[in-house]
Amino acid sequence: MAVIDSPRHSRPNDVHRWSDHPEVKALVDWIWEKCLPPQINEKPGPKP
Repeated sequence: MAVIDSPRHSRPNDVHRWSDHPEVKALVDWIWEKCLPPQINEKPGPKP
């Protein structure tokens, strides 16, 4: 991995990006189920 010489030249993370790749969907689903508190999973509707 390359060392970042100046973090001011980096781009911020775009939290509104999405992916249609099944590998990414599987990872997000795993994180959602295993790493978030159970009460978050009980709410109906779309994931926040």
